[in-house]
Amino acid sequence: MSTLDVDTVTRVAEEKPEVLKKLTVRDKDIDFIDDLSACVELERLDASQNAIEEASGLKRCLKLTWLNLATNKLTSMHFVYKMKNLTVLNIGNNLVEDMSPVSNLTKLKALILNKNRISEVCDLHKLKSLNTLVLSHNAISDIDVSSLGALTKLQLSHNCLRKFPDIAENGELKQLSLNDNKIHKIPARCIGDNMRLEIVDLGKNELNLLVSMKRLSHIHSLRQLNLRGNELCNNERYLSKIRKWFTNLEVLDTRPFAETSKKTPLKEQRDSKKRKQRDLDIEDDDDSEKKMKTEKKMKPLQESPAMNGDKSKKRRKKDAEAKREVVLPPDTAIRLNKEDLANDGSGTTATGQSPVSSHDQKLKGVSALKEKKSGVVAIKRVKKKGKHKGAMGDVIADISCSVDVGSGIGSSW
Repeated sequence: MSTLDVDTVTRVAEEKPEVLKKLTVRDKDIDFIDDLSACVELERLDASQNAIEEASGLKRCLKLTWLNLATNKLTSMHFVYKMKNLTVLNIGNNLVEDMSPVSNLTKLKALILNKNRISEVCDLHKLKSLNTLVLSHNAISDIDVSSLGALTKLQLSHNCLRKFPDIAENGELKQLSLNDNKIHKIPARCIGDNMRLEIVDLGKNELNLLVSMKRLSHIHSLRQLNLRGNELCNNERYLSKIRKWFTNLEVLDTRPFAETSKKTPLKEQRDSKKRKQRDLDIEDDDDSEKKMKTEKKMKPLQESPAMNGDKSKKRRKKDAEAKREVVLPPDTAIRLNKEDLANDGSGTTATGQSPVSSHDQKLKGVSALKEKKSGVVAIKRVKKKGKHKGAMGDVIADISCSVDVGSGIGSSW
């Protein structure tokens, strides 16, 4: 945190304090404004968006015409009491409770005190030049603006007003914001005959009388009207008449708010929302099902992990069988045991054991192969001779191609 004093002013403005007319120290983490009486010519000061808690050092800056101290931590505005030349004062978004020090500022044209803790509005009859009054987001329950003949903009939204303010004497008023209050009717005496109102915001109040709208309909200059969230917005007959009365409007908002509606109980509104949501969910489910069917037709087949597993298993089996292939040189013959052929070349004995004899297992040359279920027969390398005795007849010779002897029952043997 830092303090705004003469030295700081000199450093920031790079100008002598006694000749300085404009100073901007916005968002500089300042928490205190010290004596700035040396800034005798200062006319415009912007010290908004800091953390200022005390600004008494400004009370001698009597030439100030424009002062912005918005978004700070001020709890009092007593330092403005003697600033008779102020035309614009913005102390919005602070912690101010008492606004009475402004009652003497006769040259004031714009007073902005929104988002404070003000509950009572001071006497404003001396502020004859005031054209903009912003007091929204406070705790105001009553206000008298009848003496503000130059007023063109009045913002009183988000307060505790129960009565429509008397604006019959505010013939120059163009913008009126009264939304988010507790106003339930508009008395005839509060509306003048020659009003120049263009924008009226009455949203989220408690208006329930059609006659109140009839009084507003006589304001021919009206272009925008917000009635959203009032009780009369739940009455279709009322709405029909309102649309007929306000034929010159550019914007008419008559949408109801669930939280302010008294025609339909809150429970019924919640049930209605749930039903609507269920209908939407059902529609979404139907759309999802149709989409899935379409995607199923168009989407190409993809291999699942299980399919990949089967494929891998087949590949491993094929590789294992390939390892069992034996390529024999041209001078190699194959001898089969006589007992093996007795089983129609199936490659297994009557007991289901491999037909490889112990004698053949000990033979040199090509090693004998064994596998429990493949029906492998014993192979040995022999020299080419004439004929051998036995059931085989002629010995098969001159085999020069690779021979797969592990195919079992399905072999060509």
